[in-house]
Amino acid sequence: MSILTVVEGIRACHHALTFKDLQSGKEGITLGGILIFGTEELIHAALPHYRTDAILRRVNLDRYDDRDDIRVNLLENYDALCFKAS
Repeated sequence: MSILTVVEGIRACHHALTFKDLQSGKEGITLGGILIFGTEELIHAALPHYRTDAILRRVNLDRYDDRDDIRVNLLENYDALCFKAS
């Protein structure tokens, strides 16, 4: 993979996760950007209802063995779910 491809990928992500108001000229972050990279406080301020209810079933499939309420960004959420599953 060339460096140019990586730079193009970063630019594409930047354009998808940020926006610029044409009238005021202000720049901001989209909800997608908040969900992927935001802090827990920022996510809660923008989307107070956002959470992942993780239920782990191993022994008895009719009941769950462990349950967790995850309210962090999607990258940390993925890490938490992978850790729970292992």
